[in-house]
Amino acid sequence: SPPSRRGSVAAAAGEIVVAEIVPGSNAERAGVGSVAVGDVLRACSAMIPEMKYGVGGLMLGGNGRPGFRRVLFVAPAGDDFKTGVSFDQTMAALISNAKAGNFEVNLVVERRSASST
Repeated sequence: SPPSRRGSVAAAAGEIVVAEIVPGSNAERAGVGSVAVGDVLRACSAMIPEMKYGVGGLMLGGNGRPGFRRVLFVAPAGDDFKTGVSFDQTMAALISNAKAGNFEVNLVVERRSASST
C-alpha cells in the first residue's frame, strides 16, 4: 500500500511547497510544528533497488537477491528545478518508500517566517 499522505504539495517558483494538510493525514495527527502549509520540501527518504549478495556471493558467480536501499532524495530547487519533471521525480521518490514495505517517510522541510514590513 502507498505511504500515508502527509499533505498536498505543489510546485511554485522553482520549489515544492506544502499546499494543504489533508484531514486525517499523518501531518495532521502529528500536530502543530510537524509539517505546515507553506513549508518548502528540501529532501525526503526514498528507496532505490539494489542487489544484495551474501558473503562470497560475488566470487561464486553472483547469487544475489533483489532488495532496496533507503537513501535521501534532495528535492530540486532553483536552477536545478525543471517544471513538471522535478515535481514528478520528487513524488516518485516519496512513493518509492512503499515499495520495500511499511516504512516511515522522512521529510526535510524549510519553514520560512513571515516577512515583516
